[in-house]
Amino acid sequence: MTRRMMIIFYSIMAGHILFACVIVFFVKPVPAENGLNLKNLTSILAAASVAVTMLAYWLYQQQVTKIASSDNDDIDKLNAWQAPVIIRLAMIEGVCLANLVALYLTGYSLYLYFYVATALAMLYAKPRPLSIATELQLQEDQ
Repeated sequence: MTRRMMIIFYSIMAGHILFACVIVFFVKPVPAENGLNLKNLTSILAAASVAVTMLAYWLYQQQVTKIASSDNDDIDKLNAWQAPVIIRLAMIEGVCLANLVALYLTGYSLYLYFYVATALAMLYAKPRPLSIATELQLQEDQ
């Protein structure tokens, strides 16, 4: 069960890391000169990055608490746990990709720092067997 989730996790991580490498090393971001108010974009994207990442963790915790308190057996809990994990990873990946697109469109290296911070938050969200057993209050070793 956790092996499947680890494959999903590493697939998602590899996708946006490869996209970041392509943008940074091969495509070279081009600054936008079409009169966009980039100062507002930076503030909005920074706030959205933090808000969506926090929302992803909060939603995950709400769902896991509900799953852990259910009377289901361990297999059913693990099956139900997969959806909140994928949703959390997808939300954080969306923030990563938004930062990379903003980096490409504006050329501001600040978005690369936002991306790295969000990617580290995603790395922190990596499913680990011990944390899974603790969060879901599993009875057996799965």
